[in-house]
Amino acid sequence: MNPVPDLDSIAAAAVRDVLGIGFSLDLVAESLDEIRESPSDAIWLTSSVNLVGTQTGGIVYLEVSEPLLDSLNQAIGGHSPDPSVRESEMADLAGELGNMIAGRIASGLAASGLCFTLSTPVVLRGRGGWRPEAEVGAGYRVSQSGWTGGGGQLILMSRIS
Repeated sequence: MNPVPDLDSIAAAAVRDVLGIGFSLDLVAESLDEIRESPSDAIWLTSSVNLVGTQTGGIVYLEVSEPLLDSLNQAIGGHSPDPSVRESEMADLAGELGNMIAGRIASGLAASGLCFTLSTPVVLRGRGGWRPEAEVGAGYRVSQSGWTGGGGQLILMSRIS
């Protein structure tokens, strides 16, 4: 097995590939402290995707502010004027983004011999963001990054064991 590549680089490339290339979104890396401390009552959607391997596992959390999801939704054709349908569309988009980014991370890790299947995304919605804390311990590799663009923000946290 090859050595585990740099999870921070893989995660950053996943965000840039999915949102920068896929949605032509200009992204700027942002300090997590600045994002977490910025006053905002925006709705955040958090997608979690498990990475399931035979000898190792992981999880990818993608937290996306609703203003950013609105921008992305406009890029793919807009959203419904019906509030309940719109909420469902936003959750679907957050889940798809989480799944696409988790897939890119899994592909990046496959070069080192770490093979994963992805779980179905679970999406939570709330004010101020969920802000999952990364469990850090012996044998864990953790990557956390913050990004701004498209009028909103996102936080990506990945952990593999």
